[in-house]
Amino acid sequence: MQSSFTLHEDAWLRDGPVFASGQVTGYRVGGMPDGKTARIANFGAPNRNDWRIMRINADNTQTDWTGHFESMEDALADLQRDYEYTSRLRCSIALVLTRNLESDEKHLDFGEFTLELVGLRFKELRATFSSADVNQDDWVCEKSYSDPPDGPYGSAVGGIPNDIEDLLLLLRLFKVGDIAFVRQAFILPNGQKLNQFPNRVMNDVNGYSRLHFQLGMDECNAWNDFAEQIRASLSWNSKWFAVAKRYFLYGGAKDFNPRWDAVDRIVDYATALEAALVPEGDFSKRRMTRRAALLVSQEPAIQDAVSKTVKELYNVRSSTVHGTPLDDQRRTWLTENWRQFELRVRQVLVAAVQSVPADDTERCKILAALYDPTDDDRGESALHKFREIRTEVVRKNVGEKIGRLLNG
Repeated sequence: MQSSFTLHEDAWLRDGPVFASGQVTGYRVGGMPDGKTARIANFGAPNRNDWRIMRINADNTQTDWTGHFESMEDALADLQRDYEYTSRLRCSIALVLTRNLESDEKHLDFGEFTLELVGLRFKELRATFSSADVNQDDWVCEKSYSDPPDGPYGSAVGGIPNDIEDLLLLLRLFKVGDIAFVRQAFILPNGQKLNQFPNRVMNDVNGYSRLHFQLGMDECNAWNDFAEQIRASLSWNSKWFAVAKRYFLYGGAKDFNPRWDAVDRIVDYATALEAALVPEGDFSKRRMTRRAALLVSQEPAIQDAVSKTVKELYNVRSSTVHGTPLDDQRRTWLTENWRQFELRVRQVLVAAVQSVPADDTERCKILAALYDPTDDDRGESALHKFREIRTEVVRKNVGEKIGRLLNG
């Protein structure tokens, strides 16, 4: 939790004949919640440090001076910790066991939530998550809610699980990597602890992956900017994006190992892209690949790379759902291009949610303007289907119907 406390000098020692020109001995603290303020003063000035805190409520009632601190910074830090502690007592807290995160840091603070290495807290957190499967190299995502979002009627945690799912989505869209939320626990303001059952998005099936999610402290602000943009996008709350994000998260929660034909992830990713880009029912692969390329970039080289990657993903999806096992060539491609197709899927979904309208009619117009099959394409498709008719009587009847259409 980040505070916005500000310091304002308000007491000084006299330096000769000039008042307020000597050592600073007192500060007023601003930026506190609920109209509160505080003062921090050095009772040992000028020869020693004995900094103390007085808290001032919104109605101007005051507490006694408390504490004996070596510096103003120590006193301010104690005041901030006290504020955060009392704020947490009034909050519902979501704790999420997190895996596949790699960082040189042990604590990452994003403002609205934190990620912290489990380390020596593993025994405590095993009790929190009601599971022995909590390890020192795992991470914990923590987010506090003073006013939980709306959720199902009667839910003790409101819409917190949905918000945590969106948090996972935004992390996964931010960059390539199999960051995984594997368990959830909630601590209510009254101290009651609740555990969330596993679901298709958050479980420990794909708890460990070779594709780590690498994150540094210097990327926290970049993620915040990214998340703000996506949440403000045209279609963040649209029906079509709800489907696309669900299958994207389903895919990311599944094991990926082409060597053993474990490519269910590809089926879900292709479904997510089709949900985003192809509201029509025909020419799906052509529409998806060309629209994806045009949405992501205006650079021909990038468009070509996106188009080829999405096309291959669609081919794998089609082979899989129609019962064709992977051949060695396709296994090799998937293995060697894992990071590449993860990147392209993310780029397409991010571009779509930012550029494609939520309204179905407007969405269809925008996507058709990007790419739509020509009449020549449709004619070739109709002719191809006509040639597939094997029964002579049916071929004749269809030909007559087409003739009647042509003759008005």
